[in-house]
Amino acid sequence: MHFPTAILSLALSSFAVAAPTATISSSDVTPAQLVAIAPQSVSCANVTSFASECRTAQQAAPFLNAAFAQYQTESVGQKAALLSLIAFETGDFRFNINHFPGRAGQGTRNLMMFPFVWKYALDTPEVAPQAQALAPGFTASSTVGDLNNASNSTKIGVLNLVLDDKFSWASASWFLATQCNPSVSAALDTATEAGWESYITQCIGTTVTDDRKAVYTAALAALSP
Repeated sequence: MHFPTAILSLALSSFAVAAPTATISSSDVTPAQLVAIAPQSVSCANVTSFASECRTAQQAAPFLNAAFAQYQTESVGQKAALLSLIAFETGDFRFNINHFPGRAGQGTRNLMMFPFVWKYALDTPEVAPQAQALAPGFTASSTVGDLNNASNSTKIGVLNLVLDDKFSWASASWFLATQCNPSVSAALDTATEAGWESYITQCIGTTVTDDRKAVYTAALAALSP
């Protein structure tokens, strides 16, 4: 399973929330839609644990829309699947790394395991040189087993490179675009439960649960015309 079913204990540096410059279009996800999907994202005022990681729907929206544009995530079905995954894994946008049980190197807004964090870092030009410098013994073709055997300090160092909002909110879109079979994306385009289940089981590599399904259903309802 690539992602945990509980929110996740590593200390996260505080990141400035600087919204990306983006053209607003009618297809953009709105903060109101995000609140419908992740109700607690209406505010971070009462968050006391790892508060520096919490983002509101208003803060998250521009980064998510920039990610959808970058990875050409256009269909309602794909957006609903990605947003429901992010909301579910982060407890409504409150976490950016694995705190429970605390897996070194696991994080970003879809809480990827370290082997995927490594691949994502290498695919991100702004941080790829730093990632390679932190782990000179690894390459894009390194096996999952080898990457899992990296030291905790290496895992944490690489993860820290992609925890900035600009990168962290885009990781779920990257994962769908680069790590999933195209047939999974095509199935998501149908905006059906069957298509979403294939994404969860065949791409994310975990099981369908009622809790996950409820968030996906809410996302589909929020995004549908």
